[in-house]
Amino acid sequence: MEFTCRNTQNVEIHHSTISCGDDCVSIQTGCSNVHVHHINCGPGHGISLGGLGKDKRVRIKTWQGGIGSVKNVSFSNIQVSNVNVPIMIDQYYCDKKSCKNQTGAVAISGVKYDQIIGTYSVQPVHLACSSDIPCTDVDLIDIQLKPSAAYAEISTSFVLELLLASHKLLWSLQHRLLLETRWRSSQENSEVP
Repeated sequence: MEFTCRNTQNVEIHHSTISCGDDCVSIQTGCSNVHVHHINCGPGHGISLGGLGKDKRVRIKTWQGGIGSVKNVSFSNIQVSNVNVPIMIDQYYCDKKSCKNQTGAVAISGVKYDQIIGTYSVQPVHLACSSDIPCTDVDLIDIQLKPSAAYAEISTSFVLELLLASHKLLWSLQHRLLLETRWRSSQENSEVP
């Protein structure tokens, strides 16, 4: 069962296993003084501030043009495994293919990510903060995120393809240069009486 918190104060979620296939814990509008610790989350999408989640990650997401604030949030001692983007702040959240671009945003300040360890499959951190109302006082402390084996295989494969393409291009340029040199040489030899 998923835990969703709205318009709630002084909540503690602890020593629990939450297996729901969606956000294990979703902290939404109007919540304050919420403490989540010693939980086992999964299968599911992880802990999310702001609504629906995707992947087991710790993220804060807010709608474009939203109002209000998210402040004094700590994520600590969290282990992730093969997560697309484990640490995320997104002030431009959109659950559709496209949303109207708006300059306003929910203010985000005083966020601490401490001792987040494990592996990622796309990138370790994504911070998409508004230029008009930027995220402030965001601390990343003792983050130990490494590419997953799947990511390393994809990266290695891409690098090998890039090297092969570069080698083919180099060979093609060398071959063309050789042909041009031979052609010039034959032109010079034909001009001599």
